[in-house]
Amino acid sequence: MTDCDQQSLLDIAYCADLVQQYLSGKSRPELEQDRMLQDAIVRRLEVVGEAARRLSDEARNELSHIPWSQIIEMQDIILHEGDRVDLDFLWQVATNDLPQLARQLAPYLPDRP
Repeated sequence: MTDCDQQSLLDIAYCADLVQQYLSGKSRPELEQDRMLQDAIVRRLEVVGEAARRLSDEARNELSHIPWSQIIEMQDIILHEGDRVDLDFLWQVATNDLPQLARQLAPYLPDRP
């Protein structure tokens, strides 16, 4: 993997960590009531999608067990329908999919400074 790939993986992991911090102690109804929290999570998911898009074919092949095309597609949906993001979808991604992605990436991450 290239240095750019390593940085992209770190960007994804960092966003996953941030989303978990944002949601710490929060419930699904609280997400619905907190537009700023929604915006923060959406922004981090945009960054995750962009970082996934930057990965080289080599990196995507090496990490072929990760659904890169779905991650990039998610970013496209958020970017083009951001004003209508389904909160159930957002909650699912933030509380289940993103933590799972972080666990899958952990063995491939370079040491963090």
